[in-house]
Amino acid sequence: MDSTSKFVKLLSRGDCVLTHLFVPHVFCEKYASAIPLTVKMIVRNGYEIWVDFDKKNERFIGLGYFFSHFSLVGGQSLVFEYIGGFNFKVSIFGLDDSEIEYPNIVHHLQSCRPRNGLLYTENRYLYEKLVV
Repeated sequence: MDSTSKFVKLLSRGDCVLTHLFVPHVFCEKYASAIPLTVKMIVRNGYEIWVDFDKKNERFIGLGYFFSHFSLVGGQSLVFEYIGGFNFKVSIFGLDDSEIEYPNIVHHLQSCRPRNGLLYTENRYLYEKLVV
C-alpha cells in the first residue's frame, strides 16, 4: 500500500456516541473495490475488532465498543491505515495531538492478552535495522 492508503478522522462529539464512522470519499474511490465487507481494526496494544464496511454509504459500522473501550471523545483523531486484505491499523491521537497511551485492554471476543502499545514502531524499527 502507498501513503494514500491512510486517512485521518477528527472525531466530533456526535461521532463518539454512534456505532458507525464515515470514511472519506477520496479513500473509498481508490480502495473500496479491494476492501472486503468485513474488516479488522488493529490497535497497537493488541486490541482487535471486526466491523462492517458499508461501501455504498462509505462508512464503517459496528464501532460502538471501540469508541467506548478507548473512552474516545470529540476532538480526538483516528488514523486508519489500510494494510491489505481485511486489515486496518488504527492509531488514536488525544486532544493534545499526540498519540495516546493505550490501555491494557482487548475486545471481549479476543482470547489473547494486551500487548505493549509500541508494537508497530518497534517492529518497523527492527525491520529497518535488519534490512539495512
